[in-house]
Amino acid sequence: MRYLTTILLLTLALTTAKAQYFSTGADPASIKWNQINTENFQLIYPSEYESKAKQFAAMMERVYDYGYHTLGTPPKKISIVFHSRTITSNGMVAIAPKRMEIYSTPNQDVYAQDWLEQLAVHEFRHVVQVGKLEQELPLILKILFGEQATAVASGIYIPFWFLEGDAVVTETTLTESGRGRHPQFLMENKAQLLENGQFSYDKITLGSYRDYVPNRYAFGWWMVGGVREKYGAQVWEKVINRVARRPLSFNPLNKAIKLETGYKKEKLYPQLWEEYARKWQAEVDELDFTSYTLLETVPFKRYTNYLYTDVLADGSIVAVRKSRQDITRIVRLKNGREEALFTPGSILDGSFSATGNKLIWSESRPHPRWTHASYSKTVIYDINTKQKKEFRSEANQFSPAINNIQTLYSTASTDNRGNYKLQIYDINTGQLVSGYQTPSNDYIISPVWDDSCNNIYYIALGSEGKRIEQFNIANKQSIKITQNVRYDIRNLNYSDGQLTYTSAETGIDNIFSIDTNTGKSTRLTEVKYGADYSVMQNDSLYYVNYTADGYKPVRTNRSELKGEESSQKRVVSNTLADKLADDEKGIIDFSNLDTTQFSPTRYRKLPHSFNIHSWSLGMAIDAFSQMGTMPGASIMSQNKLGTSLANVGYYYDLNESRGRTYLNYSYIGWFPVINVGMQYGGRNIKYISTENTETEGLEKRAQWDELEMNLSTSLPLSFSTGKYSQSVQPTIGYNLTKALSTNTAAVAIADDYQSMIYSLYLANSLRRSELDIQSRWAQVVQLTYQSSIGGLSDIGEQFSVASNLYFPGFAHHHGIKIYNGYQWRSSERALVYDDIVRFPRGHSSYYTKEIYSFGADYVMPICYPDFSLGRIFYTQRIRSSVFYDYAQLNPSLENTTNISSAGIELYADGYVFRLPTPITLGFRTAYDINTDGYTFQFLFGIDLFGI
Repeated sequence: MRYLTTILLLTLALTTAKAQYFSTGADPASIKWNQINTENFQLIYPSEYESKAKQFAAMMERVYDYGYHTLGTPPKKISIVFHSRTITSNGMVAIAPKRMEIYSTPNQDVYAQDWLEQLAVHEFRHVVQVGKLEQELPLILKILFGEQATAVASGIYIPFWFLEGDAVVTETTLTESGRGRHPQFLMENKAQLLENGQFSYDKITLGSYRDYVPNRYAFGWWMVGGVREKYGAQVWEKVINRVARRPLSFNPLNKAIKLETGYKKEKLYPQLWEEYARKWQAEVDELDFTSYTLLETVPFKRYTNYLYTDVLADGSIVAVRKSRQDITRIVRLKNGREEALFTPGSILDGSFSATGNKLIWSESRPHPRWTHASYSKTVIYDINTKQKKEFRSEANQFSPAINNIQTLYSTASTDNRGNYKLQIYDINTGQLVSGYQTPSNDYIISPVWDDSCNNIYYIALGSEGKRIEQFNIANKQSIKITQNVRYDIRNLNYSDGQLTYTSAETGIDNIFSIDTNTGKSTRLTEVKYGADYSVMQNDSLYYVNYTADGYKPVRTNRSELKGEESSQKRVVSNTLADKLADDEKGIIDFSNLDTTQFSPTRYRKLPHSFNIHSWSLGMAIDAFSQMGTMPGASIMSQNKLGTSLANVGYYYDLNESRGRTYLNYSYIGWFPVINVGMQYGGRNIKYISTENTETEGLEKRAQWDELEMNLSTSLPLSFSTGKYSQSVQPTIGYNLTKALSTNTAAVAIADDYQSMIYSLYLANSLRRSELDIQSRWAQVVQLTYQSSIGGLSDIGEQFSVASNLYFPGFAHHHGIKIYNGYQWRSSERALVYDDIVRFPRGHSSYYTKEIYSFGADYVMPICYPDFSLGRIFYTQRIRSSVFYDYAQLNPSLENTTNISSAGIELYADGYVFRLPTPITLGFRTAYDINTDGYTFQFLFGIDLFGI
């Protein structure tokens, strides 16, 4: 009986599980793929990335024996796919289909450990988590549902804070440099708790529009690590065991946590945070703070970060402002006022600086077609002339810096093979002048020029940590300025013989300096949570100081700086990290990796087009169409490269009491996307007889078999030009509907036709801030033409054009949306085509030969309540829309009918049952202006990509 209840609950959960089946996108079709098979992993990678792939294979095999120790279950073999031609820096483990994806390009904010080593430890722990759930689930669920059983159990009952927090604990305890030892990572929760108090469990885990909430990685570290410290190294192994063995029983995670700790998670969280608050406050009370003067004028009251501060020619401060209330801006701070200088695109982490009146930064740009082929562009902006230049090279460029005479700029670069270089370019032409690669291929971070323009200083990240080096341009030789350290150092700046930088030496990020003549290192600040992005100018040090409201720009007089000599060693230990590390098998040694043991082979795409990962016996689940979930059976396939997706099944239509088989297939690995859909089965339709006088008006039933086939090709293109992004998608499709084995009564009802569809989608939009409900400026247009091309039935043709225009409203985050649509049909048979142009809200659609439709909406936020109705619904935001709709209808081109409505919509954005998918619940009241009638509708929306 318990298994029966579990199966029924899991079946219900699968009806909303479409988010589990996804492809992250496609790599360029021209890539030749190779593979390495080890005992525990299959690595699939672009052929030019072979040297790094071998290193990673050796890393993963070394991590394997360490990474599962505290969860107790060694995972099964898994495939790893490398994306080495993208600017993205990330890693992920997906469940259905199960695989690891590695985005191998490092970023400038990487902490003091090799990027691939970081990914190996962190992502392997996710593999362990997935394997733990998979192996502990009841066998019957895996038989009935395949990998999606693990996906649903994980998504519904294992919170993201545990998955990411447990992985952060692992990367911290198995290395000397994980994020649990990284003050910048830890400071957000400290500042939030000490300055804003303890948030509710729902708010701290699900987020808020009103207050800034640290991400699930940081919260998860404190929660997972704190529980493990108090209740033992195996506490989470026991919890996951209990959850997996009772999947989809009512709230199994809370029951499991209470059995192990005596508290539910809602009680365990405040207990831990009270202890942290006392400890953190005691630490703060012992500090002797550096005095400072706040620079910015606070144009936004909510959480705002000022980053990458630098000094302009007139002595004013330039910074990049990132606010929840506005899109990213480059601003100047002078005389207590803030001036917006430029609105950039997506600035890459740690990749902005200024020299004189010139600003330079690196932006991420999407490839028009390939998701995994984004690249960087270096942008130079002259404040005086307001002229902008853009340069692109074969290698991706980070952290550009202009020399003092403004003739050259330097960058840290990364190519598709995993080579890291310091490169110098001509500022006028963007042509490469020279390049340098360290003997050990160390990653270059934050290069800066000295005043003579003869030397460049940078941070080098290698297998032994981070160090500062000096590179002489003339002789192309580098010398070490500091020893290697395992704590974080970052964000160099140079002024008058002094290097300033951020260092975690004291357990809190503070500003340090090095005299380039003597090599003496000095601590300059002592702050509460963290300081960063420093620049020395005359008698003042400018930097940003972290608070619960973000990084704020400040100035400290040189005479008030600390001036304490640095030991260049970590002087404060992380007690939680050290205690948790005692439970592990030890620190992983990544030295002396043996890569000669691997024998790569070609990985051919065609023979690996299909990879069946999940199925459903009793339910037909189609993740690619609007069919939803119905009684039946289905099989899901997605290849490991994420380019070939298939769904085959049988479902029973309860409305018509007939069964149908179906196939849906998509291939996104070519420049055009190919979609194929087929259905075959019985139809069973009620109709009113008109056959003769004796049966006329009686309800009868017609039955026949029917074949439907859809074939389409589209070309989804994406562009980005700074703060705007554009999309273009032309589509051509073919549809066949053919009646088979038709009985006499069904002849007049059954369809037999072929048609073509041509559509063009165009969109241009300004990037949105976090609190914007819609884009402040955007234009979206779709043109569609459909026509009959054959078959026994001539279904005519239909043409439509529809647009949405978005404008700013009268206050922050208010917006105006204007809808216009026109649709024409050749005949009543064109009813076969779906309406594309919408009818006024509150009115049902019906046949019309021609329609013009207009709509105007004014959208606005009302409040940000952060209110929980138990665990049923957590409300983050309540918003409203006031609307007016109008349509002119021509049912026969002889008579014209006008209909209109006005009304109000009320929405609540939040989460149901603490599930990870954001949803919207709403209510609409529409007033029919023609009839003085009212209609009421319940509204529901789900954001599958907001997870």
